[in-house]
Amino acid sequence: MKENYIEPITLLDTGFSKALDNFEGIDSYTVDGKEYLLLISDDNGDWNGEKQQTLLLNFKLLK
Repeated sequence: MKENYIEPITLLDTGFSKALDNFEGIDSYTVDGKEYLLLISDDNGDWNGEKQQTLLLNFKLLK
């Protein structure tokens, strides 16, 4: 293993064969000792909503 290398882990596997969306933001927070992960995307000006959506996804991380 290379020095200063972080081994990646899978946080979410949707099982979808197509991309879920293009996420621009990620954050995490803790409530009562439980960790949560937020992902956010925007519609990139797709005002008809045909291709992209504004999404805010909230996940509780399981240990």
